[in-house]
Amino acid sequence: MTPVLSFKENSKKIAQHFLQSVVAVDDNIKFEPRPDLSNEKLIEPDDADLGEFETGGNKQEVTPALSHELYYQDLSHEFAIKGIICGGFAPEGDVASSLKAVVNTSKNADITILDWQMDIGAPDGEFATDTILNISEIDIKEGGRTRLICIYTAKEASAVVDTLQKSLNSLQPNVSKCTLTFGLSNLTHWKIEVVNKGDTQEIELCEYLIDSFTELTAGLLSNAALSSIASIRDNTHNLLHKFNKELDTAYLSHVLGLISSPDMREQANEVAFDYAVDLISEELKSELQISQIVKDSLSKEILKSWPQHMSPKQKANRFKIKMGSKKVEFNNKTMEKLISASKEEDLITVLEDDLDIKGNKETSTIDTFNKALIQLSFDNYSTEPLLDLCSLESTRRDIVSLKKHTPVLKQGTLIKCRHSKFYLCIQPVCDTVRLTGNQSFTFIETRLSNGDFTHVMRKRDGHLKLKIVSSVKQLKSICFQANDEKKTVLSVINANETPEFLSEANEKYEWCGEFKFTISQAIVNGLAAQLARVGLDSFEWLRQKQK
Repeated sequence: MTPVLSFKENSKKIAQHFLQSVVAVDDNIKFEPRPDLSNEKLIEPDDADLGEFETGGNKQEVTPALSHELYYQDLSHEFAIKGIICGGFAPEGDVASSLKAVVNTSKNADITILDWQMDIGAPDGEFATDTILNISEIDIKEGGRTRLICIYTAKEASAVVDTLQKSLNSLQPNVSKCTLTFGLSNLTHWKIEVVNKGDTQEIELCEYLIDSFTELTAGLLSNAALSSIASIRDNTHNLLHKFNKELDTAYLSHVLGLISSPDMREQANEVAFDYAVDLISEELKSELQISQIVKDSLSKEILKSWPQHMSPKQKANRFKIKMGSKKVEFNNKTMEKLISASKEEDLITVLEDDLDIKGNKETSTIDTFNKALIQLSFDNYSTEPLLDLCSLESTRRDIVSLKKHTPVLKQGTLIKCRHSKFYLCIQPVCDTVRLTGNQSFTFIETRLSNGDFTHVMRKRDGHLKLKIVSSVKQLKSICFQANDEKKTVLSVINANETPEFLSEANEKYEWCGEFKFTISQAIVNGLAAQLARVGLDSFEWLRQKQK
């Protein structure tokens, strides 16, 4: 029987499976194993050789200098045993070219290891700090990412941490012993570990960094995401086998079929591209749905072990649940019972005995639970994780994740005018392409709401909580000029790096994001149902009887 792993152990297993690439940069890199000095005898020098000296009648021994070498063979071998590729090199040439080389190799690596004292014509720590700052700029522009960087140094770790804290002040660093995390919005899942070469040798560094990466990523959906990416990586060549070059003529047959249609001719390549993306993404989705490692990452046993991982102390009431107006705080044991309650009587016992949630004369305990809006939190009653998940569910793109994409106006696009009014485009997709001149687009006017909002979209400093109602009364028509080359209404990036559309009336509309097709289509279907209603001026007495 396979032993049940703790949440931390399972998270480490998932992280290790996910990790693929490590880059180690050191000017004193040695491509051989660390020499074994355990059997060598220490030769005591004479006083004349300055091996010891007198101070006030007391003899003091000279402490040998700490080795600056990084023994790549030991490091790469330890990572290789775990199926992780570790590349190592020493910077060469001038500082600028060395920095570019390190940044280019590090930006896509899962873990980066940097020496602090590198003899390449720059003061100690400057090269490592510049590398970190350059990588941070890339990550910020790309909307954030998870990143682990290790400073592996012969210098005292605490001194390096102090210098880093000052040099990286613009990234809002937080220090805990020899670990730096960051408060800047796109770097909240960044971590820098400062490790002393004398305290942790290469064969130990591998395990240390895997543990550190696990601490950075351990979570329910984060583990599922790591497992999904690892599963796709494992099946990469199977996917390539399915989508092989022999399919070229079949794909071009599809393109030619689109070209043969007068309605599709001008946009044949774009439509065929969307077809290919849908085909490949559905294949990936199919693979994930049957992946055992993904299923195991969210198994019932894993869910049950999560509370102990989050709050090891039994008596600490760190879990908080809000049901309607009632708020209850409880410990990990109660959380485990709540998650694993598969029978109604078990659930009622937890609700009534542990959470003091009970029904009344009109409603039973279980009905109260069934109908309540449930909000689970940890340490505080924050709604931020709920809003983040709402946004992930409904949003295709937003201003935070836009990167270098130039948006076009189409169904699902949310725009904002200077009066802070929001409009959702509901124009049929086929009527947003092959455009010339001024074109009228149909929108549903929507509003912000802190209470009964229906949709959520991220913005740079939080969330847009929107109340979108499929009502004819909310319809609005706005005219825009189509781009002559693209034959779509194309946005322009303004001075604030925000896309915007210019209407025929010379009014600017800021692009906020795009909802997923299924979300926008559901809104359009709701509007269609409103339009399909038959209005009858009927006998009032008979109408009342029909209620």
